[in-house]
Amino acid sequence: MGNILEKLQIIGDNVILQCRDPMDESTCVQMWDWKCREGYEFLLSFDDGADYSFIAEDRLLFITEGTMIIYSITNKLKPPQCTARLSLPSLMDGWVYKELSTSINPSPGFVLPDFQESSHQPSCLFHPSADDQLVLIRIFVLSNYQSSTFVFCARRSAILQIESLFAKIYGKATLSDSRSPWSLPWAVWGPQNTSCLQGELLRWPQSLYGFRTVGSADEDLGHCSPRRLCIRDFNPHVACNYGAEDAAERHGRLVRGELTTTIHYPFTEPLGSALPYREIVSEELFDVTETMMDESRILLLDSLRDAELQTVDVLVF
Repeated sequence: MGNILEKLQIIGDNVILQCRDPMDESTCVQMWDWKCREGYEFLLSFDDGADYSFIAEDRLLFITEGTMIIYSITNKLKPPQCTARLSLPSLMDGWVYKELSTSINPSPGFVLPDFQESSHQPSCLFHPSADDQLVLIRIFVLSNYQSSTFVFCARRSAILQIESLFAKIYGKATLSDSRSPWSLPWAVWGPQNTSCLQGELLRWPQSLYGFRTVGSADEDLGHCSPRRLCIRDFNPHVACNYGAEDAAERHGRLVRGELTTTIHYPFTEPLGSALPYREIVSEELFDVTETMMDESRILLLDSLRDAELQTVDVLVF
């Protein structure tokens, strides 16, 4: 039986594929430069549960076994270089990181849509910055009798800046360090650079665009129940100017970022809550299986159990 294709990303000249071996559940990642005459190519292998995302055109973020690894592909005369290893928060005895994934939406460009001839004027044009966006890190932790899902939000710029902190503490990393025991502890980098969304349902995974996420607001309902949409805007400019004169015209509430000493089960150290964001919860209920988002629209997809698409609705905001 051949490998199963799980993910494909293209950014700039780079094409990268992620495949899973159905026999041992291991993950392999292959990348090549389709413009390079020398045929630049590499292959990396990881154990069960690994995932990756580009966080820059020359940086790859891998997440595996409770650790985030940053690879540099700046010099294509050499294999990818491990530049930093970052630990996720430690778990209580009996708990393990089972499934991990990361996602980021590369900016599609800055061509403003023409709304002059449209009957709908969006409440706020939103275009992600080419220099900074949000990165989502989804984790699924498991014990013998329980399981929990968490989503960590971090700014791409913060993750890239942590490279220099890792080098300052441990020295310059190389490819051989990708599986070394040296890793920047969560307490050093995590709480002040992330915010954790707890209890996010697997049936409604967070959709990401720029600094905005959309997901379910009703975490205590059954898996088949309609839910309210929850839009969170982590744009630092929006959060910093929330108290401006036009704040009365804005919807939702501001969640202010702050460090906390609270330890949430099943972790053994505080999670992140440092990023401020504006949160809007819909009044209407929606019965969908997946959401997608761009600068002013939310796509609501409802699929059957066999993945057959049943309905598609579009919300404009």
